Amino acid sequence: MTKERYLGYRNEGAPDPLYYFYLEHRNKDKDLLGIEDFFMYIQQWPFAQDAFNTVMTTYDVKFNVLKVTDLRTGNIIKYL
Repeated sequence: MTKERYLGYRNEGAPDPLYYFYLEHRNKDKDLLGIEDFFMYIQQWPFAQDAFNTVMTTYDVKFNVLKVTDLRTGNIIKYL
């Protein structure tokens, strides 16, 4: 996954980076899950939100992502 693609997902709040992380780190000797099957499985997992946060943090560091925030509210405006 490229930085540009990741930033698009990050700014949309899309969960797709979780699937790409799975593709990069899966056991190559096992069957590959399609994206629909992967998300159906991961939604049943009690730690899905923790996994999502960890993966997003990992990609933020990998791609040196910056958060642009509103100084008054502290809300994130955009990721660069």
